[in-house]
Amino acid sequence: MPENVNVKTQRMAIIDYLKAFFIVCVILDHSGVFRKDSAFFLFVIQMAVPCFMVLSGYTFAYSAGGGSLSELYNIRKMSKRFLRFTIPYCTCYVLLFILMLVLNRPLDYRGYIYSFFFASFGKGAYYFPIMIEFLVVFPILYRLIDGFAEKGLVLVAGANLLFEIASPLIPDSVYRILIFRYITMIASGIYMRLCLSDETRKKQIKKSAQIWMVLLGAAYIGLPKIHYTYRIFTTSWNGTSMVTALFVSPIIYFLLKKFEQAAARWWEKLIQRIGQSSYHIMYTQLIWYCVIDFQKFCSFMPSAAVGSVTAIWVAASVVVSVLTGMVFFYADRVFFSVLFRKKIFFGRNKAYVENRE
Repeated sequence: MPENVNVKTQRMAIIDYLKAFFIVCVILDHSGVFRKDSAFFLFVIQMAVPCFMVLSGYTFAYSAGGGSLSELYNIRKMSKRFLRFTIPYCTCYVLLFILMLVLNRPLDYRGYIYSFFFASFGKGAYYFPIMIEFLVVFPILYRLIDGFAEKGLVLVAGANLLFEIASPLIPDSVYRILIFRYITMIASGIYMRLCLSDETRKKQIKKSAQIWMVLLGAAYIGLPKIHYTYRIFTTSWNGTSMVTALFVSPIIYFLLKKFEQAAARWWEKLIQRIGQSSYHIMYTQLIWYCVIDFQKFCSFMPSAAVGSVTAIWVAASVVVSVLTGMVFFYADRVFFSVLFRKKIFFGRNKAYVENRE
């Protein structure tokens, strides 16, 4: 390892690579052209959000630095993070409303207002309330894992299981925006950072145990009849329920430990920028799929391209969503840097720009 390469920068680079890959998976999922029972969908595409939850737990734990509960609930820090998630969401909501008016699309005003609070105005909108709730529950999960390690992880998984058992009592419109369905993934990411990556704790999970975890998780994911017919957890998102943490957590941990190189080549830096823009890409793909769907896209294509229209649709969705999302990210970053520099909210502070978890 080169002496002049910062270890934290390396680890954040691989995390950004993973985020870039998984946000593309989100775009592919919402394109609507992949079979829900295909291996590629089951084991790759639909694992995007669970993997994002594991990575969020890891990166937030990385930046927490062993803080106490009161430090983790610091109003100033929480407020900045709240704005960081809220402003892109509100911008997307307003921009989509304007586009609907410009395109003369039928719009139920009362329903659209309702959709703001229940994050139901587009594909992926639910991610905003999930991340706001994440800010609230993360300090508790962090202290549990920091103080009790494996016992804390088991306690979180038990709480998650009780939530899933009770989930039939919760309307799908509410269940989809609750962070509790992801707390096992988040706790797994925290455990990776605090226990497995800390040499002073000397915690390890045997490779054989990791393999068994992946196999058990894969058995659950790969047998749709289990979670779509017999309904172990009777909700619409059984394929990404807490059991999938067994599958994704060891794989992500392996990748974080195996690939710690820093971004050096131009294309590596480009992928890293895509990963850093993943939250904003979530909203640009939402707008893209609200404005144009597959059928409308087909109507614009020349007859000569009919045979390859699906591939063109997927490629266009990825390229447009990623490029506009990166522009959105940098515009948001400039806006925040000006906001902080002028001391409008929190005074001179470059944390939002330079220390993005």
